[in-house]
Amino acid sequence: MTWRIRTRAVRDHGHGLRWTLYAACDDYTTIVVADSTFDGVLLDVQSDDYAGTTGDAALDFEVGEHIADFLALRSALQSLDEIDRRRGRVQVPADRSRWAA
Repeated sequence: MTWRIRTRAVRDHGHGLRWTLYAACDDYTTIVVADSTFDGVLLDVQSDDYAGTTGDAALDFEVGEHIADFLALRSALQSLDEIDRRRGRVQVPADRSRWAA
């Protein structure tokens, strides 16, 4: 089974982050809630309507990878912003597509 994961929301939660994610596999879609540390270490994965979440190693792995990738991208974008600031350029929203190209 191959899961596709998309981030719906992220919020501060206790001493870490709480993620609300869409998870889809074949013709099944569910909303997953995951807790992680601020640096992306996965702590817990839950879904009310998918009974296999607590024992689905593939879903747990994909959620953990998605969170780690998401935070790595955020870190890279912050680094690019800092490079531009040092060069005297202020980021505008359209610059994100310029960096992605």
